[in-house]
Order: sequence, then C-alpha cells, then structure tokens
Amino acid sequence: MRASVVRRWLASGALHQLTELVRFEEAVDHALSESVSRYSFLLARARDVLVGILAHDLHTPLGAIAMARPERGSALAARPSGCSASGDAELKHV
Repeated sequence: MRASVVRRWLASGALHQLTELVRFEEAVDHALSESVSRYSFLLARARDVLVGILAHDLHTPLGAIAMARPERGSALAARPSGCSASGDAELKHV
C-alpha cells in the first residue's frame, strides 16, 4: 500500500509535498501499531478464557473423583469382616 501511494505521488510530480508523505507514513505506522496491540490483547484474552474453561472442566471431574474416594473408603470400612467388595460373602453363606 505504501509503495502504491509513493508511486502516485511521484507520478503526479508532487515530490515537493514530502511533509504529506511523511505524515501518511506516520499514520500508517500508527495504525499498524494499534492493530498489532489490539491483536495481542485479544489473543491474550482468548488464551485466558481457554485456560479458564480447561481449568474448570478439569476441576469438576477431579472434584467428583476426590469426593467419591472418602465415601468409598467409608463404605468399605462399614462392611462386615467376611464381606469383600465383589460380594463373595454372599457365596460363602450358600
């Protein structure tokens, strides 16, 4: 884009208006800088949202597993001494 603008200025013979060309170049640089800054901000924001979603999705199953472990341990402790977890005690009485 910059090259096409410079070529048009040169073709029109307006080389004496270098201040306008410099202002144009500065405006393009400024717009490019703002665009890169905005893109970086949005990229970081999207990354933070993705990490938050993943952390939440991983936290929920891990919490369920962690909560199930103590209950399972207390259920095993409440069984009579002759019973196993697979129900072999019922076979012993038959």
